[in-house]
Amino acid sequence: MNKSLDNSIKHFLILQLYKEYDHILYSYKIKMRKPLIEIKDNTSHYGSWCQKTRTLTLSSKLLEKYPWTYTLAILKHEMAHQYVNEVLKKEDSHGLYFKHACHHLRVDTWAQKACLNLDECLEAISQHKNSLTQNKPLRLIKKLLNLADSSNQHEAFEALKKASEIAKYYQLDLNKTEEETLKKITLSLGKQKTHTYESLIASILNAHFNVMVIHSSLFNQEKLKEEKTLEILGEEHNTEMAEYIFYFLSRKLQSLWEEHQLEHKSCGIKTKNAFFFGVLDGYLEQLNEKENFSLVSQREEKNALLLRQKENALKEFTNYQFPKTSQTKSKNYVIGSKGYSEGLEKGLKLKVQKPLKYTLIKRIQGNSP
Repeated sequence: MNKSLDNSIKHFLILQLYKEYDHILYSYKIKMRKPLIEIKDNTSHYGSWCQKTRTLTLSSKLLEKYPWTYTLAILKHEMAHQYVNEVLKKEDSHGLYFKHACHHLRVDTWAQKACLNLDECLEAISQHKNSLTQNKPLRLIKKLLNLADSSNQHEAFEALKKASEIAKYYQLDLNKTEEETLKKITLSLGKQKTHTYESLIASILNAHFNVMVIHSSLFNQEKLKEEKTLEILGEEHNTEMAEYIFYFLSRKLQSLWEEHQLEHKSCGIKTKNAFFFGVLDGYLEQLNEKENFSLVSQREEKNALLLRQKENALKEFTNYQFPKTSQTKSKNYVIGSKGYSEGLEKGLKLKVQKPLKYTLIKRIQGNSP
């Protein structure tokens, strides 16, 4: 938000912060007494917690200048201080008890620091990633774990064995080197309703792109309303690929529909939806055929244990980030609807070109010294 906050907007945002506070407690099964939440103009900190007055304060600068995700991170940071005082009954600034509270409240690592410059947060996150790749033992372990996916059973076994030896020597957790690559990205849908075709794309990502997709929402402080989001969790290269596929399919559906309109007179919303579903079902059929072929030719040759560890790590990471998630069923649609068969034909022929950035990253990961 570029404009300064007037009193009416402040009041609205405070109500939203109370709503976020309650949602955080509910999501992570935490019981704390609701504090007084304030927004102050003149403060040298983005947020603060006063135990004596039970007041949680956020800076108006934070709300004016930065995305809502940053506001939520700072809110959780101050809630962690409250947790230390009122749940753990301890006095601790940013020590072990505070770290414990941050774990329960899922406070991002960058947001756990005592002093924060939000302009430098993205750079700090980037430097953290670079420090991991520049750490020789970790870099070597990651390379060996990549080799453990080799179709050569002897090579895969030796790579995994060597990675274990290095991890033991440097006192590193072999599983943790994999878990550190797990991340969460948020795709904003920019509206208050998720279209059925967007849910179908999310289901495709869940089934075929090694990620977990969670339907959620995020407050937009520019529009002063909540908008639907998709939270994509997985290894970094997989989340980036899933994000690319989501936007590619969303745009492709629109362009294919525009082509269809030029050839057919009927352009009603029911026909459009049926066409979209047909395209996605056709693309899904392609993916299913490829997976059935690769199950025999590739997956049996890979290290089954390592694959299971990766799948379990992703499930644990998702359950940690979203412990209150539940399964929902998509709305049914009639396969025989007008437009569906034309869409299905397009979907069966749909080709997705991998982005150049993704291709280069995969090559570097496999061949870097």
